[in-house]
Amino acid sequence: MQQWTRNVFSQSNPETVAAIAGVIQNLCIDIQQFPLGSRANNLEIAITGYQTLLEVRTREAFPEQWATTQNNLGTAYRSRIRGESAENLEEAISCYQNALQIRTINSFPLDWAQTQYNLGNSLRERFQLLKKVEDIEQAIAAYQQAKDIFEKTTDQNLIFDSYYQLGQTFFEGGYYTEAIKHLESCHQTYLKQRDILHLAPILFELARLHHRTGRLEQGRLYFKDCLRLFRRLGDHENAASVTVALSNLEIQTGKIEQASENLKQAQIYYQNHPDRQRLDEVNHLLNLLQSA
Repeated sequence: MQQWTRNVFSQSNPETVAAIAGVIQNLCIDIQQFPLGSRANNLEIAITGYQTLLEVRTREAFPEQWATTQNNLGTAYRSRIRGESAENLEEAISCYQNALQIRTINSFPLDWAQTQYNLGNSLRERFQLLKKVEDIEQAIAAYQQAKDIFEKTTDQNLIFDSYYQLGQTFFEGGYYTEAIKHLESCHQTYLKQRDILHLAPILFELARLHHRTGRLEQGRLYFKDCLRLFRRLGDHENAASVTVALSNLEIQTGKIEQASENLKQAQIYYQNHPDRQRLDEVNHLLNLLQSA
């Protein structure tokens, strides 16, 4: 595909080049998102396609399209399965930063915000991998800038998602007050909409935050609320995770009988759905309670 594209572009007029490039770009996007076949191979094909486009559809000749390709290439690198994770994230961050040279807030505000959001995702993932404080701080800044633009649109899903991701990122960075503020905003919105699919994980995050910051009773109530919702959704994996977290809080507050009962429920789940690490954690807690 690389050589064919180069040959066609070199022999065509600008209008034809633009049309063919658009087709190839769409094809790369389709391959990148294609659900069948080898996910790893599909991403490699998409990356190669985007890289080839950047050779022939340059920043100087096609600045807006060049920025779009850089953004898409960044997303492909962020999802890449092959190679080292840190190197793939480095490539993704570089691509998003390249795109932002053209996608400015004044010229393309919504595209700028979407690329900032993508950049925030990659910086946050690099923080999770390398634990560099500057990455989480830059991720927060990118999410905040994206949120400011999203709030001016009518896309409620986009707005709420930016609040949720920002809340989670504040949590991961240890900025608990800001995390609670943003996640509570999401909580109230989804509560009004009775959207339990999105409400359950938000309640889980809030429960963990309140537990972490010593608001134990509020944390216990949120754990119980999200446990009820996960069970209603039939999400047994998350229900088991909540059960273990709730048990830890109950042990801390002296509710030993309730903690023991909850841990036994979680034990049954992890025995039937092998997760050695979580099962060992549950068994360890049960042994501690029995020997207390």
